[in-house]
Amino acid sequence: MRKVTGGEQALRGILGIDPGLDGALVLLSPAGEFIERHVMPVIETVKITTKRKTGKKSREVKRRLDVPALNLIFHDLRERVEVVVLEQVASRPEQGVASTFKFGFVAGATEALVIAHNLRLHKVVPVVWSKAMAEGIITADEIFAGLEPKDKTKKIVKHLFPSLDLRETMRCKNPHGGIVDALALAEYGRRLLNKGEI
Repeated sequence: MRKVTGGEQALRGILGIDPGLDGALVLLSPAGEFIERHVMPVIETVKITTKRKTGKKSREVKRRLDVPALNLIFHDLRERVEVVVLEQVASRPEQGVASTFKFGFVAGATEALVIAHNLRLHKVVPVVWSKAMAEGIITADEIFAGLEPKDKTKKIVKHLFPSLDLRETMRCKNPHGGIVDALALAEYGRRLLNKGEI
């Protein structure tokens, strides 16, 4: 994570947020420089049960948003944020009831904290920001033919920010999907802000 220098402290950046338990927050400067990132804070609880008849043990991991930790992240960022660009989410047909409820809770809690910290909020649906981010980059449709939306976003972000390490930790092999999306959202918001559209 790059630290902001003293001369940059006056600049207020654009915070992109990919809501969800696997989401992230990324702060960009108005000039498009990466400032910092945070993976969505999560609490994991492990439940081990034993079947009476077989004695076989099963392990179940449950994850939930660490709301106090997310509140501290917003508290730390609030003086350095000009606008928050939050992905506007909706349930998907393949999602179960429990996962839809959990996803909705995380998105709602995130939005509530943005409002509680008196940050300017701009919500955008995935199809809008992903299409805008691809403009000017895609010169041949075959580059992205057959790719899932998440993979397209990874390619676009890697094109825009080739030197950034998008992994959650040094031990990870692949880019973190939440960091990728949050970075794209921040860049989308930065472009709109610079054009005076938000």
